[in-house]
Amino acid sequence: MVITTPPKPCSRRAVVAMGAIALAGSMLTGCSGESSPKTPEGWGTLDARQVKVSYPEGWKPVPPGQERKKNTTSATLSKDGTVVGWIAVRPSFMAAGDLELAVGGATATYVLGGEFKKSKDIRPGGVEARRIDYNPQASNGLDHSPPEGTTVDGTDVVGMDAEDRPFLVRIIRKQGAVSPSDVDKIVESVRVTG
Repeated sequence: MVITTPPKPCSRRAVVAMGAIALAGSMLTGCSGESSPKTPEGWGTLDARQVKVSYPEGWKPVPPGQERKKNTTSATLSKDGTVVGWIAVRPSFMAAGDLELAVGGATATYVLGGEFKKSKDIRPGGVEARRIDYNPQASNGLDHSPPEGTTVDGTDVVGMDAEDRPFLVRIIRKQGAVSPSDVDKIVESVRVTG
């Protein structure tokens, strides 16, 4: 005959400890979810291998053969046949060993004379990056940006991937053509895959 004893009830201290562990686990799960944002419904995705970014409904990807800069994946927004918005993804866009050099390279290639009004450190997918918002500037009409002379707003996401290669996501739009909330969602959708 086997005699078993009923398990002892958990002490209050053990219950509190188990609750804390469960809470920490749920918090970690939440953080990992933040690093892999979901594409908003109806949005498309530009996949540049090293980096992915989502774009709103109504934007159209530029066919690879029509890209004007090598190593670029982009999408445009048109109204009445005129481009009013452009998102470009440029992986490994320059030789840079750290974020500060990459930021300097990105701002140097923005519309000539463009100055930024604010910058903010962000962590898309947990990597080091910076969001840069530029002052309004006249478009130079290059690449697939709005026509020359159009007053545009610009936003860059510049960062370093896990292998310390720089990437650039550039959003140029005619003033008022893209809502600030859509710009924020585009920035938040950036995910580093390289």
